[in-house]
Amino acid sequence: MEQQERESLLYSKRQGFLSVNHQDDGEDDEESLLGTVLPASMTSSSSSSPFPSGAGNGGRFRASSRSSGPFSFLCCGAASANNNGGSGEKRWQRWAFFLAGFIFFVAFFSLLLLLFFDVIHVANDDLQPSGPSSPRGRFFQLSDVHMDVLYNAAMNRSTLCRQSIPTEAEADFVSPVRGDRVGKSFPYGQYGCDSPVELVRSALDAMYGVDSKPDFILVTGDIPAHALPTRAVHNETIALFTSMVRQVFPSTLVLPLLGNNDVFPDYHLPYGPNTWLSYLADLWSPWLGEEQRGTFIRGGYYSIKIPAATNLRVIALNTVLYSVEFVPTSSDDGPYSSCASNPPADPNSQFVWLKNELAQAKVNKEKVIIAGHIPYGVNEYDGSINWCPSYVDTYLNIIYPFAEDVIINQIFAHYHLDEFRVLLSPRNPQQAASDDAGSATREQTDDAKQVAVSNIMIHPSISPQHDNNPSFRYYHYYRETGTISDYDHFYLDLALVNLLPAPRWILEYTFRGAYAATGVDTTSFAGVWETITSGSSLHFARYLSYKTSLYIANALPNLCAISSTAPRTTSAASSATATSMSPHPPTARISKPRGA
Repeated sequence: MEQQERESLLYSKRQGFLSVNHQDDGEDDEESLLGTVLPASMTSSSSSSPFPSGAGNGGRFRASSRSSGPFSFLCCGAASANNNGGSGEKRWQRWAFFLAGFIFFVAFFSLLLLLFFDVIHVANDDLQPSGPSSPRGRFFQLSDVHMDVLYNAAMNRSTLCRQSIPTEAEADFVSPVRGDRVGKSFPYGQYGCDSPVELVRSALDAMYGVDSKPDFILVTGDIPAHALPTRAVHNETIALFTSMVRQVFPSTLVLPLLGNNDVFPDYHLPYGPNTWLSYLADLWSPWLGEEQRGTFIRGGYYSIKIPAATNLRVIALNTVLYSVEFVPTSSDDGPYSSCASNPPADPNSQFVWLKNELAQAKVNKEKVIIAGHIPYGVNEYDGSINWCPSYVDTYLNIIYPFAEDVIINQIFAHYHLDEFRVLLSPRNPQQAASDDAGSATREQTDDAKQVAVSNIMIHPSISPQHDNNPSFRYYHYYRETGTISDYDHFYLDLALVNLLPAPRWILEYTFRGAYAATGVDTTSFAGVWETITSGSSLHFARYLSYKTSLYIANALPNLCAISSTAPRTTSAASSATATSMSPHPPTARISKPRGA
């Protein structure tokens, strides 16, 4: 069997399939075959940037005026550019046949790996748990669990995978059902529906199989399913999830954050201390100390120094307060415009508290991970803003002075997709500290030097509701410095899981291995960004395939994005200028083009 596996991997490499070398400090190189959908020979070498040139285009890409590759006439309406009489139709048929065969081969080969190899136990020293005396620590992150206790395995996405006809609230999340899903049973979940309890239990078991004693687990919000019918079901879902985590990881520190679905109704939460925050503080009291419980009851946020590390602090924000969808009541009384209703300048005094926490961390020579649920910047799906503009300004003015020497990472979620963004400062971060915190405009010139000062990682979901595979992340960091050295991303292929006797979570990629990076820091993210914008279709292909955790249905749209679109050519400076003069923060974003 080992000989057969070596021959299989060797054959894959000879055929040009993407694989990476994952190298760690002082450790042997390890090779892992990634479940990518693209062979290296199919990547293009366009030199244009995949970033939107402004904040308002919502990640849309401009179609190329030239043919960028053999797939351009297949999927993006560029047939006319490649059609020379009858030869165009034959060419289209040949490539269509080849593409269909390639997708079938990838799916078949993945199924063989799942059936015959226990791939979660990869030969990688980085996946071995670290002891308490090790200089290197580990922690997990999972997000947007959206556990649905009403999930019915025999139903489909037309009813949100629930037994009853969708209510008016549920109808917002219902999508058309595919014919091959009718009448079938999917115990571990379906694309377009939220997570059954069995899927969540499977994820926790897989995490335990990777590391039974991590330093901590970060849960970045949205535990209950979308559109649950009653407050009682909503509350019971959070209590059940809490109990499940404690059963699997009884002695592990867990850091839960407040997401928009963790309040009922969605986005509804009164300002200041309230009964719901007190309930959650009591429910999570085994994980939160008295200091953390105090600030959580006051406003849904807290700060904690990681016990297993020397100088690492996690600041858990309540970003629901800043959302354009936020409603400061616990009842659904109709339409409400958060940003236009004269909201308080500092809801629940979180901004003042955040500034003090960062200042104290600097005095104590601590490194900080800022974690929240809803990220600032543009919405991935329609290009709209996430936070009220005044809150974005205030937040940026607070973090700029600490971005380069205190804050090592910003970790958010909410989109259900695997993304990252790079925060660019239009000026010296120390200068921002002396500016008026209420200033809503940042004057810049085209030749202003743009410096990457921070990174924003956006974690995908356990829930497959947005047509993505469930996934979670396993970070490696240095306990003395707090620096994150790498992460391993695991996923569950829902297209195959119901054909197997048991679910198998697969190592999808490692950050350093996938992008040839030296660490998980701002310098590395900026380097990946520069590599992609300079024309690396290889990096762009990986980024797009990881975005929905190798969901096979996105293979063709991803090919369209790489071979048949030409993003606007823009420098880092001009891109940041366009975004920073709008209500959006000056961030550079890599996004899949919509409608490809």
